[in-house]
Amino acid sequence: MKNKVISLLLAVVLVVTAAGLTAVSTFAAGTSLTVTKVSEDDSTVTVAVGISGNSGVAALGVNLNYDSSYLQYKGVSSAGVASDAGMAAFGSSSGDNVRIIIDESNTGEGTKKDGTVCTVTFSKLSSVKDGTSASFGA
Repeated sequence: MKNKVISLLLAVVLVVTAAGLTAVSTFAAGTSLTVTKVSEDDSTVTVAVGISGNSGVAALGVNLNYDSSYLQYKGVSSAGVASDAGMAAFGSSSGDNVRIIIDESNTGEGTKKDGTVCTVTFSKLSSVKDGTSASFGA
């Protein structure tokens, strides 16, 4: 069976939220987030959200937009530098958007390291055709 590949563009709106998620702030100059495909099989696609130029975060909010006619949100997991720092990831989807919160609630320190902060998994829907390609962007 041919490997099904998704045709979509993940438009990512990324914001950092203050601890307690009460106010939206911006990253320090030079800090950026990326979205890259990690794995894909006949039924799922997994992407990773990464941070670079990190001057320190204790909480992070990410809005990940996707084409719900091809994908269904399945879940999010803390990963890499966020997982190493004891940060947890939570996700909630609505329409073509997944709102992801990565929060440090154990030590109050967060992380100042660069690397992956979470992975997000989607199921492929039956509308996906064989042979189409994927495009991921931030």
